[in-house]
Amino acid sequence: MPGIGFLHLALQATNQVYKTLIFKYLQDQWMKDRSLVTFANLIILHY
Repeated sequence: MPGIGFLHLALQATNQVYKTLIFKYLQDQWMKDRSLVTFANLIILHY
């Protein structure tokens, strides 16, 4: 049975992966349409 700290780290890593994937997706979308809304989402997610 892993400790709480381990589970917390695993969760953080998973969140980071999802965030990166979403960031990449939004980046691709922005390259296509250059909309300000998409770009704003990109910045919000990245920081």
